Amino acid sequence: TTETNAENSGAESNGAVPKYAGMYYVKAIVPETDNYKGGTATAGFMIEKANIEASAVTAPTAVSDLVCTGSAQALVTAATDALPEGYTQVQYSLDGETWSADIPTGTNVGDYTVHVKYVGDSNHEDVEGHSVAVRIARAALADLTDAQKPTANDLTYTGEAQELVTAPEELPEGCVAVQYSLDNVTRSADIPTGTDVDDYTVYVLDEI
Repeated sequence: TTETNAENSGAESNGAVPKYAGMYYVKAIVPETDNYKGGTATAGFMIEKANIEASAVTAPTAVSDLVCTGSAQALVTAATDALPEGYTQVQYSLDGETWSADIPTGTNVGDYTVHVKYVGDSNHEDVEGHSVAVRIARAALADLTDAQKPTANDLTYTGEAQELVTAPEELPEGCVAVQYSLDNVTRSADIPTGTDVDDYTVYVLDEI
């Protein structure tokens, strides 16, 4: 135990009632008199940390209309309101476990959830409960050049499987691969083939 004083308890003077959160002990000493023996008694009491509802603080806002650029982008904009009294910092997390005061970023296309925590001082509980949903969308491709498009092969029936298209000579900027499909559902990087005499439609997806 540590002796309580005005500095470590927030009391107005040494021996006065403490104000800071924590566990305290009071010791009463009854001096001995001619008629009674003296004695001591000790009792403890707890001052709990103050707590506020998540609704009492302003959440950050999602950055809207994010589009994949290949570089990291901030996912939220910090609230401009001052922190409530007793709160020292806003922290963010993408997994709800690892926290940082830095605004989180995202690079890849996808949905993100930014969790927010308001850090209290020694007399205030941390406040969690805010989360912000953010999406980074795919970038729209510019018009493809002929070199960036697959071309249909001029085929004659041979009884053997034949590749239906020739892969593009180059990929558009920001794309890493080309995927093909004959049903627009199942996709593969392998060029589709056909054997029977028929008309085929090859669907093409540039993978960003």
